[in-house]
Amino acid sequence: GLARRVHASAADEPARIRVAYEIILTREPTTDDLVAEQMFLSEYRKILDGSNVPADQRDVAAWSALVRTLFTRNEFLFVD
Repeated sequence: GLARRVHASAADEPARIRVAYEIILTREPTTDDLVAEQMFLSEYRKILDGSNVPADQRDVAAWSALVRTLFTRNEFLFVD
């Protein structure tokens, strides 16, 4: 899916976040966006560490969660 595509698109998180924003929101993330999304991924990974999600699937699961949050943004749902 989209999360796997974003995950495979680049080697580092900021570049992956940029790809996700460009695909979903059709804009570049701001510096604040980058910081917030990196914090989200970090916290979500901590949650996954205590879950029954297999270790080799946790990173993509975190990216799937991030992608879902981008689809719920007002700027995705509504045109200004």
